[in-house]
Amino acid sequence: MGLLSSSPPPPHLILLVIVLASSRPGSASWKTCETVTGCTCNEGKKEVNCQYKGLKAVPSEIPADTKSLDLKYNAFTPTPLRRVQGADGADVAEREQ
Repeated sequence: MGLLSSSPPPPHLILLVIVLASSRPGSASWKTCETVTGCTCNEGKKEVNCQYKGLKAVPSEIPADTKSLDLKYNAFTPTPLRRVQGADGADVAEREQ
């Protein structure tokens, strides 16, 4: 299966693209991460777990050096995406206007 297959991308890929496209690097420190995001934060592993939090948007205060952000099982509104080819030739999904 190639990058430009006719089947839809897996949901976790779509969510990752939405997160990367809509968020800016956070300014929260790991010390305040749980307080400001309401998520479980693990500084040693650089992980933020926001599963089952009823979130409607990605928390804006995620530490900038986060390596793993889990946003499964929340209340995000699906965003229509379209596939485009990036400047480097990579297959990219972006939000429709």
